[in-house]
Amino acid sequence: MKPISTYYKLLETEIHLPIEGISHPVLLKYIGYLQSQPTLYCGFDILEVNLGKNNGSYNGVQYFETKFTNSGLFIPLYKISQELELALMNRPNTKTEESENTELNKQIEMLTTEKQHLLEVIEKNQVLIDDFEHMMNLVETKVSDCLARIKVLETKNEELTEENQDLKAQIRRNVDNEFNKGENDYDMDYKENLTPIKMK
Repeated sequence: MKPISTYYKLLETEIHLPIEGISHPVLLKYIGYLQSQPTLYCGFDILEVNLGKNNGSYNGVQYFETKFTNSGLFIPLYKISQELELALMNRPNTKTEESENTELNKQIEMLTTEKQHLLEVIEKNQVLIDDFEHMMNLVETKVSDCLARIKVLETKNEELTEENQDLKAQIRRNVDNEFNKGENDYDMDYKENLTPIKMK
């Protein structure tokens, strides 16, 4: 396959392509890359309403204008390289160097527009990444605060548990002491109230 710049001569040229349902030539409007696509594409104006798949745009980026509604079509360059070669061979050498430079400038302008769009997408994605990192930092801070508070509460709970156990033990000792004291008082009263029995 020839260098891509070779095919720029075919821009704005009608080319016959093996497209099902289309027998007339279509107009080559764009040669280059599409957003997020690694393959070179050609953009065509089918020159009839609704015979294409778009209006010369892809993923929100406008690569060329179509004459009719929904008459644009993108095709990978490698799939139609033979048709492009044939068109180059049959192309009359009528365009001047000035017109070819104009076509190159148009292509450069298209690529510049695509580049600007990609830079905007990257910038928006970076903003989202920064927002996400900021949110994660806030979450990590809150989680750390919660863990610290849980640790404090666990320590306080352990202290209260120990105090509760000590209090129960103290109450148990007090109850035992009161019970023992009551028994002693009862024994003394009982002994004091005993009536001696006289022996006959």
